[in-house]
Amino acid sequence: MTYKTAQIRLVSSHPEVYEPCDDSFALVDALLADRTYLVQHHPTVCMEIGFRSGYVITSLALILAQEVTGAYYVATEINPHALAVTPKTLETHGIHAELVMTEIASGLET
Repeated sequence: MTYKTAQIRLVSSHPEVYEPCDDSFALVDALLADRTYLVQHHPTVCMEIGFRSGYVITSLALILAQEVTGAYYVATEINPHALAVTPKTLETHGIHAELVMTEIASGLET
């Protein structure tokens, strides 16, 4: 079975934001390879640190969408330009994720 990932042509960009590249593609490939394991553990919170263009967090939500419901997606980033363009990436793929401008995860509380 083929699972959806974020479409590159729908990923928003900005000159100051790192675009999806080999490392992003490798990470999404690894998530696809571990999809069965992830689904079996029914994650309730999925977090990405350093979301850049939003390609990875969007892809993760799409990969899990068919079988994992109610998961909360959150992603952090220090680059304000990324925070400006990533909502469009999420929106064009029909995905919701909480985006937080912070260094690593220092701005998050339980």
